[in-house]
Amino acid sequence: MASKKLTEKKLKTLKEHREGRDGSSFIMSFLLNTSRVTKNIRTVSGGRSAEATNENKRHFVIGLVSCMETFFRDMFIYCLDARTDLLAAYLDELKPIDVENMRASGIPLSEQLSAGVSFQNLDSVEKGFRHFFPGNGGVLDRLNSLERVVSIPSRAEKGLARVTLPQDSREVLSDLLQLRHRLVHDANYNPDFAPQALARYEAYVTLIAQFFHFAVAESLTSHRIIVDQNGVPVMFLVEDLIADDWEVVPDKN
Repeated sequence: MASKKLTEKKLKTLKEHREGRDGSSFIMSFLLNTSRVTKNIRTVSGGRSAEATNENKRHFVIGLVSCMETFFRDMFIYCLDARTDLLAAYLDELKPIDVENMRASGIPLSEQLSAGVSFQNLDSVEKGFRHFFPGNGGVLDRLNSLERVVSIPSRAEKGLARVTLPQDSREVLSDLLQLRHRLVHDANYNPDFAPQALARYEAYVTLIAQFFHFAVAESLTSHRIIVDQNGVPVMFLVEDLIADDWEVVPDKN
C-alpha cells in the first residue's frame, strides 16, 4: 500500500467522509443508502424499473456502486479502528518515516489508510481487504463458503431461510464495477440495460454486503449484527429495502 502526502484536498475529503459516516453501523448505512437508490428508480419509472429511461438506469448503476464503494470504505475504517492487529498489518507495509508522518497528522490512521485504497474494481477490493479474511483464494471466493440461517422480513411467513452467496457473485460484482467505471468515464457509452441484469445487480449488491457484514462479525465480537426479536440474524432482500413498512429507530441498549 503506497503512502501519499495528505494534501489539503485529501484532508477535506477525509473530514467530509467522517461527517457522513455512521461509525457504529456500516451495514445499516449501506442498507439505508441502497434503499434510497432502489426506491428512486422505481419512483421515476412509476414503479416499473424495467421501463425507466436509459439515463435513469445509468444513474441507478452508478448509485448502486457508490453504495458498495462507501460500504467497503466504512467497513475498512471500522475494522481497523477495532482491531489493532489489522491496523498493524497495513502499517507494516509502509516505510517507518511515512508511518511517523501519518501519526503526526492527527488524522486517524484508519482513515488515512482508507484514502490509499481503491474500491472501484474487484482487484482493488481484493487487495484492500487482503488482511481481513486470511486464507486461499479471493475474498469473495471465501465468502461463498459461508452459510447462514436467517430471518427475511418479506418472507417471514415461510420461516427461517438457509442462505449462501450465489456462486457467480464474484463475476456479477466485477461486471457491475466495470460497467460503472465506463458509464462514469465515457458519456458516449449508452448501452441497452437488460432488465434482468439490473435486477441481478441490485440483488447481488444487497447480498454481498450482508455476507461481508456476517464475516466481520465472526472475527470482531464488538460488531453487532442485525437480529430479529428472537435473536436470529436478519437478511434484507431488495423487496425489503423498497418496502414502506419499516423505519430506523434508536438502539435502546
